[in-house]
Amino acid sequence: MRVIVLAFAALALSWSCAQPPSGTRVVVTLEVPLSAPADPGDALAERRYAKAIADAQDQLLQELRPYDTQLLTRYRNLPQLALVVDPAALRHLRESPLVTAVQEDTPGSPPS
Repeated sequence: MRVIVLAFAALALSWSCAQPPSGTRVVVTLEVPLSAPADPGDALAERRYAKAIADAQDQLLQELRPYDTQLLTRYRNLPQLALVVDPAALRHLRESPLVTAVQEDTPGSPPS
C-alpha cells in the first residue's frame, strides 16, 4: 500500500511540474542605453552591450517582483526577456519606461 501511495505522489508531483505556467506568455523588448556594436569584431563593445542588456534585464525583473511572473528565457545578446505574466504585470510592462515593446509569445508569432 505504501509503495502505491509513494508512486502516486511521485506521479502527481511530476504532473504538476509539467503543467504549463498560467498567465500570458510575452516577449518583452527593453530600452538599452547603448546601441549594438557596429563592428562584430569589437570584443570590448560587445561586452559593454551585453552588460547593458543584463543591467536592463535585472532592473525590469526587480520591478516585476511584486507581480506574479515567471522568467522563461533571459537572452544574452538581445535586449529581451521571455516571460509569463499575470494581468497586473502585463499592465505594468506596457507602462514601464524600461520597455519598448511587449509582444504576446504565441506559436507562429513573428520575432520582435
